Amino acid sequence: MQNYIIAVKQLFNFAEVYSLYPNIAKGVKGAKVSGNIKDQYFTAQQTKSAQPYG
Repeated sequence: MQNYIIAVKQLFNFAEVYSLYPNIAKGVKGAKVSGNIKDQYFTAQQTKSAQPYG
């Protein structure tokens, strides 16, 4: 998501420099993700119960 926002901001910056379009993304800031998100994996039992033919 952050890469998409950067690309859009650069596109509008380019368009403004060449007077093609005003920079409507000038005040847009990227989203912040907290660093305390942990990956949660399925247990072997959860994986077996999720299989349609098992």
